[in-house]
Amino acid sequence: MTAGGKAWKVSAGAAPGYVDDKACALCHGQIFETYQSVGMAKSFYPPNPSNIVENFTENRFHHEASGDHFEMTLREGNVYQSRYRIDEAGERYAEFEEQVDWIIGSGLHSRGYFYQSEAGELFQFPLVWYTKDKKWGMAPGYDRADHEGFSRKITRECMFCHNAYPETPKGSDAFWAPQLFPKELPHGIGCQRCHGPGAAHLRTLANPDATMREVRESILDPSKLPPRLRDDVCFQCHLQPTSAQASLIRRYGVADYQYLPGQAIEDYLVHMDFDEGRDRAGRFELNHHPYRLRQSRCYEASEGALNCLTCHDPHVKVAAAARAAHYKSRCLTCHKLEDCDVDAMGARAAGADPDDCVSCHMPARRPEDALEITMTDHLIRRQPAPAEWMAKERARQELRVLDVFPYFPERAPAEPFGSMYKVASALKGRDISWLDGYAQSIAAVKPAEYEPYSNLGVALLRAKRFGEATQVYRQMAERWPQAGSVQQELGNALAASGRIEEGVAALKRAAEMNPLDADNHYWLGLIYKGIGPVQEAVAHFAKAVELRPNYAQAHFNLALLLTTQNELARAITHFQKALGIDPGMIGAYANLGAIYQAQRKWGEAVKTWRRALLSDPRHVEVMKQLANACLLAPDPAVRDTSEGLRYARRAEELAPHDAVAAAMVALALIANRQAASALEKVEAARKLGADEGTCLVLEAIAQHEVGLKADAAATFRAALAAAVQTENVPPFRASIFDAAKKVFGPAP
Repeated sequence: MTAGGKAWKVSAGAAPGYVDDKACALCHGQIFETYQSVGMAKSFYPPNPSNIVENFTENRFHHEASGDHFEMTLREGNVYQSRYRIDEAGERYAEFEEQVDWIIGSGLHSRGYFYQSEAGELFQFPLVWYTKDKKWGMAPGYDRADHEGFSRKITRECMFCHNAYPETPKGSDAFWAPQLFPKELPHGIGCQRCHGPGAAHLRTLANPDATMREVRESILDPSKLPPRLRDDVCFQCHLQPTSAQASLIRRYGVADYQYLPGQAIEDYLVHMDFDEGRDRAGRFELNHHPYRLRQSRCYEASEGALNCLTCHDPHVKVAAAARAAHYKSRCLTCHKLEDCDVDAMGARAAGADPDDCVSCHMPARRPEDALEITMTDHLIRRQPAPAEWMAKERARQELRVLDVFPYFPERAPAEPFGSMYKVASALKGRDISWLDGYAQSIAAVKPAEYEPYSNLGVALLRAKRFGEATQVYRQMAERWPQAGSVQQELGNALAASGRIEEGVAALKRAAEMNPLDADNHYWLGLIYKGIGPVQEAVAHFAKAVELRPNYAQAHFNLALLLTTQNELARAITHFQKALGIDPGMIGAYANLGAIYQAQRKWGEAVKTWRRALLSDPRHVEVMKQLANACLLAPDPAVRDTSEGLRYARRAEELAPHDAVAAAMVALALIANRQAASALEKVEAARKLGADEGTCLVLEAIAQHEVGLKADAAATFRAALAAAVQTENVPPFRASIFDAAKKVFGPAP
């Protein structure tokens, strides 16, 4: 398309009819220029030297809850974020670094970061830049010990409110489509998210016979819409009842990039609200602008006249020096200045500027879901808000959901579909208490849309009702043969119910339909890991990490199989990658340490296991590995019998019914010249079911140590006879027998 002497590309596919927003500047140059400073225009963009605002000198941050250390680096114009942990010796370990591909957020409050895989998946970084305080900190939702690290996957639903629609093939934004994004993405929320696709407007403008009225009518002016539809343009992104629960449910059968301004929001989104046992006025979150405004007396009394556009021109950012006067002028369209008695406001308003209405009646607060920043509370209060609302200690606990209900009851889907959206919200919160009633409802209603059946299938899988899940997914596969995700879930359900060959076939179909989906290969790898051949499992896990390099579980399982194939160098690499992605993966430490032990790298083994205990100080198996190394390692730099006894006793304390731990304590007591006590502990291990050969050889050594030489020799002969038993054999038994043979000599 040509307009203004330039050719403009028109989007097709999932979001057709959009053009480059720069085309708007042909006629609306000043508006286009002022809009570039508005937060929406700067919501999403790649980093470059011209937009760097962060401090890369003071670039380190320690997150105490998780023990993670983060570092932000600027190298040759590129931005990198790394994470590592520090062990007791001050050494770094579990290191991971990734380049920042995208910045999310205007920087008014904060700037977050995404990176993109070659397959097209987007992931969030844990660390963000908080602009007001000029410091690094954890992203909202990450300030906890078990945060998602570098593995939080970004979906189209997330991106819907943070960027313009991308150019993607038709159908790629369907509910069942993989969450993939093209390498070329729009830079921010442009003009057309509020005014609609601009291609028709450009065509009309380029037509010399078009009237001015036709030109104007070929594009949407949201301010001219009826109040409800006008507000819906803002509500598409800025009305979220809570971030702690699924409160924005996509309308069944509607694709992600389908909303157009002027459309009733209930035809695209169903807003769900929650009863959590407190007044709604007590909930204040990051994305609560209309949610709070609509609770205000000012809003209710205006009968719809008060709206977002009353105070905000979306094309212009009000200069900081002019904000107080600007918003005061908005207030005075309804109120009189003499009605505001500053002296009556009390201590909270002491020293308040009478020309700044917002500072008293809409004060900045710390949102419950993002305590590091402050946001204007759009609940307009007659009296100032309590000062304690600025305290960071007001972090929200887990949302206690007593009931779920439509935020707009008058606009909610009619029953029985209304209840299905309630279930969709509960499902994302992991609650499946409604499962049986929901299944009956679907059987009775037989909805035409995909999503209710998908919700049912997911809930059945979580409930481990694999047979019923298989039936649901088979029906879905017949109705939606183009949905590769159905084949994936069908394959999982079949495999879980023991129908392995059918499960493999379904997962292979899913991999053919969605060749960039790493999960298909991961599930196939798990199946082949169990049934063989091993090389099939290795190939699928390798493909999974190729498609999704931050797939910690795939790296871990691949490393396990490589260990069994004696490909130890590759196994070490993948265990280390798994730990870089998930430093709390204890199994990776345990197995990596075992490889080092097998390679006689005892120092590396002990270092690895000690790092494991920094993540989980109560992990019994790792403690037993450490006790074994400290007691039996041939490396004198590692052997420490007192440490071995400490680890063994701690393992026994945490697992008092663990026979191997009890036997380990007996061994440690012998090593620490406490043979009499060791004899008692051997008997305790025997009662717990410890391997009899182990018990006898420990008993023989202890008897020898206390001077019962004849008894010790006889007990050792009995131990050799009993050594053919293989149940509950601890890993140190062979070493104990070798040591005993040096004392008693070979068997006669």
